[in-house]
Amino acid sequence: MKKAIIILCVLLPLAAASAATGYTARSMGLAGAYQGFSNGAEVSLFNPANLALPGGPGLSFDFLSLGASFGNNGFSVALYNDYFSQSYFDANEAWDEAAKAAIIGEVPADGLRVFSRMHFTVLAGSYQNYAVAVNSFVYADFKVPQALIEVPLQGIGTDPVDLTDIEGEYIAGTEIAASYGREIPVDWSWAERFTVGGTFKFLMGHAYGVLEEAGGVALSSSDSIGVEGSYIARVVAPFDDKGSAGYGMGINLGAAAIINDQWSVGLSLHNILGSIKFSDYYEYVGEYSFHDPGLDQDEFDNFEEYLDSTSTDEYAVNKSISYTLPKSFVLSGLYKLNPKITIAADYQQGLNKTAGNSTTPRLAVGTELRYVGWMPIRFGLGVGGIQKLTLAFGLGLDFGVYKFDFGIAGQRGLFNYSKGVNFALSQRLYF
Repeated sequence: MKKAIIILCVLLPLAAASAATGYTARSMGLAGAYQGFSNGAEVSLFNPANLALPGGPGLSFDFLSLGASFGNNGFSVALYNDYFSQSYFDANEAWDEAAKAAIIGEVPADGLRVFSRMHFTVLAGSYQNYAVAVNSFVYADFKVPQALIEVPLQGIGTDPVDLTDIEGEYIAGTEIAASYGREIPVDWSWAERFTVGGTFKFLMGHAYGVLEEAGGVALSSSDSIGVEGSYIARVVAPFDDKGSAGYGMGINLGAAAIINDQWSVGLSLHNILGSIKFSDYYEYVGEYSFHDPGLDQDEFDNFEEYLDSTSTDEYAVNKSISYTLPKSFVLSGLYKLNPKITIAADYQQGLNKTAGNSTTPRLAVGTELRYVGWMPIRFGLGVGGIQKLTLAFGLGLDFGVYKFDFGIAGQRGLFNYSKGVNFALSQRLYF
């Protein structure tokens, strides 16, 4: 069990998140405050109405661009350095009560959440008011109760410990997105130009899994211990001949307005319709139990050696199962302070709970500096969402036709105190 806790503490903050932070490097460097900046081939990820705004490229291509976000809400690198490093165990034979309390204290009462978001743009292109993109994605969200961390460290005493409230869902897929934007003539005193746009997405699901049910209970006395539990998981893995690939569609809508030479605003609705349907799946029904009157609580570190009463049944189910795409809306504002400084803000609200989404509101503010024309620098601050506090930095190399960008951000803290990391690399040809 100690080994399992160590692996969690090391890997969860560092393992290779949601649209709240953005999947392009430019967006990542601004902590997600990017909708007002977006144009050309990337608009399927942001606001398709921006295709009809002035100042965008006549022709552009994005290619081989990667964005990723991984994190958790409990463990940090600093925690590992404090209590899991070799230097700690050189000075201490084992965790003392203070160390155990510190580790458990980092896990929120409502459970340890682990999440990852990966996005890869194979190729995207735009011409005037049209854009097409091929994007692949992986989303995963898992949650385990605090007790699952607490029991291996402090034992379970004499009161029953509930091991329910375990959640998990993941999806891997590819979308082919086609976007269009157009200007709508208006006679408004507050806006000089107004545009609308839409994105239609054809989706292919490569893998899917969801934990439908999971629960258990642990009991102990001074000289015995017992654990019982069960789970039901549904899995689609066509690459392993378990179920078939899924298909679906999604629709994004957007609107944007230029208020004056300095101000612009936008609104986008993501996946107002959207799901991936798999025609069949495999169901795994498992049970585990352990009872041993001779096991002392002090031996709980080696509990996995005793847990040998397990069973898993596998069933091919000829029924459909669906993954609902993350639904959200984004309000954005962009202010050009001067030709060298642009400030942006995005407010995002998730509308459903699914892998890849959060219903916690998120606000991001970012600044792009162009004091050196060929090397834009970006800073961003985000609060809320699944990542809570996000501090971001980005750097670009702008050679006119070819543009390369890099972005990185820390979640819930900086450097060793971060509980997650976001990073992205983007390439673009701009004409």
